[in-house]
Amino acid sequence: MAHFTQIAVYAASVTVLLLTPGPVNLLVVRAGLAGGMRGAFRVVLGTAVASLVLILATALLVNGVFSLSPAVFASAQLVGCLYLVWLAVGMIRRMRAQRADLAGALPVQAGIGQGFAIAISNPKYLVFFSSFLPQFLDVLPTPGESLALLGGIWLFLVFTALSGFAYAVRRLIRPKFHGHLLLGASFLLLGFGLFGAGWAVKRLLALG
Repeated sequence: MAHFTQIAVYAASVTVLLLTPGPVNLLVVRAGLAGGMRGAFRVVLGTAVASLVLILATALLVNGVFSLSPAVFASAQLVGCLYLVWLAVGMIRRMRAQRADLAGALPVQAGIGQGFAIAISNPKYLVFFSSFLPQFLDVLPTPGESLALLGGIWLFLVFTALSGFAYAVRRLIRPKFHGHLLLGASFLLLGFGLFGAGWAVKRLLALG
């Protein structure tokens, strides 16, 4: 029998996690401003693919196939944050060189790969799938059924919450401010990357 209260708590937690400011939703918003909702959807799709990988990894963790050591966690974060820094610096340079040309600031064709790379190494997602999600594996009779349900809810909310967030920003922010918002989002992405990379390096040094 399904535990509907637990499922509701889980769904609410996922929604809050997805909408809390971070690299993924900032990238989605920026893609939406630069390339329209099609651009935002490509990043969301990349995030969904990364989520499938993380859901599979969760299944392997639960079944004891492998364990996620602190060093592996920190290394994954470092790689992801360095990529985020490189991505943000490139965005800022292109915007300055092209005078905030929205069509060229973020190539739409690269959205899926960028969304995947940022999501797969996002510390929030890694903590969620390795520590938080397993606490709800009793919502259905078997862990496998529970994981399938919880993963499906996650993917549904990834598409609806992130796409809805990007759409709301496009509708609420006047077009004349899009260029400033794009640049601000790029600098925020750079800040997230630098902060995360510094934390990961500090963590790796402590573990070493």
